[in-house]
Amino acid sequence: MTQTRVSPQWRDLLHAQAHPLTGRANDYDALLRLIGDARLVLLGDATHGTQEFYQERMRLTEQLIVEGGFTAVAFESGALEAWRINRYIHGVSDADTSTEALSDFKDFPRWLWCNAAMPDFLGWLYAYNKMEPNPARQVSVYGLDPFSFFASAAALIRFLGQEDPSAAERARRYFAQFEQFGPRAEAVPALNLPLPLQTVLLAYLSALHTYRASQAYHRYDGRLADDEAFLAAIENQASAHATDYYRLLLAGHTAAWNLREQVMQQTLRQLVMHLLRRTPHARVIVWAHNAHVGDLSATTLGRRGERSLGEMVRARYGPGAVLIGFSTHHGTVTAADAWDAQAQIYALPDALPGSYEDLFHASDIPGFWLALRSNIRLHLLDNEPHLERVSGAILIPTEPPEDRYLASQLANQFDAIVHVDETHAVQPLGAGI
Repeated sequence: MTQTRVSPQWRDLLHAQAHPLTGRANDYDALLRLIGDARLVLLGDATHGTQEFYQERMRLTEQLIVEGGFTAVAFESGALEAWRINRYIHGVSDADTSTEALSDFKDFPRWLWCNAAMPDFLGWLYAYNKMEPNPARQVSVYGLDPFSFFASAAALIRFLGQEDPSAAERARRYFAQFEQFGPRAEAVPALNLPLPLQTVLLAYLSALHTYRASQAYHRYDGRLADDEAFLAAIENQASAHATDYYRLLLAGHTAAWNLREQVMQQTLRQLVMHLLRRTPHARVIVWAHNAHVGDLSATTLGRRGERSLGEMVRARYGPGAVLIGFSTHHGTVTAADAWDAQAQIYALPDALPGSYEDLFHASDIPGFWLALRSNIRLHLLDNEPHLERVSGAILIPTEPPEDRYLASQLANQFDAIVHVDETHAVQPLGAGI
């Protein structure tokens, strides 16, 4: 383990204010009090392949549902893939098991949702709905990412593989860079496709999105007809933006990220309105990466013009939206070394000296959550940016470690942080993931 010199003020703060995670049922009681009557709770993750992030989000989500009356969970996933999960937890699916309900997640990176942590959670949601006699209090699952970024990139690479294998290889490298949230994403190169190929590709991707959207109109069961109509509406809305999104994405433009975040925010806002027609007490939990959940205006990414879902919902809902980040110091992680490559387990190196994760590690508390909102003592300590680890589905072992960090002021980025010092790789489900 690397050691760093941490100021006594930081150590004293953590020892005084951190809430240890002990595995007991009351670990998050004080966090629920901080959340209060908030309509939206956004739960992040610092990687797309860490077992403990799923486990702690599940624990917190279950408590929010049982004690807080939350009735919706929205994933950073395609709407259609989440639709099958929704039907399963309402008992109207053709899937016999919770594992089978995840089988629509076929595109890279499958392990993001199709992993060993998820079936137990879906089983819990299924049992909760079965025991809840009031349909208005039953929980539904939605996909919040209408463009299905990962699915679109995988489809693009498959298309190029047939038309221009060298362009397909460039696309893999391109998306590996675009997916990173660290400093290297600042100057993502364009694919530089010949104009006719780019024109055909844009048409192909737009047609693919239109086809995917059309699947929302299949009638399954009257009980979920309302949700099905909502699904069709948001896919229709996304189709209107699809060509612009893919054009910007191919150009490597920051505007592609911002458009995606804007449409996700619109989808979330429409989801809230959709649920409010059922009950005035509608409340939603969002699961997404820290880069979506946090307020990017408090980071170097925000200073170069990138916006985030968390920033937008905070501006719209104020204290009615609670942003909760997740972090780790070291361990292992599931990732791939290239776009559309096989998942592997990698060592997650010790956090860089002076980073937030390093400061948290120095507390010697194995796991805790810390309130950031209105924490005057913390804001005084956090008056200048520190490094924060960010990693997605791609982990290139040869890249410099600092490329997986950004500078942020954590107390302005999130309302609370959950830290697990040593974490482990999530286990993918099925072969070929």
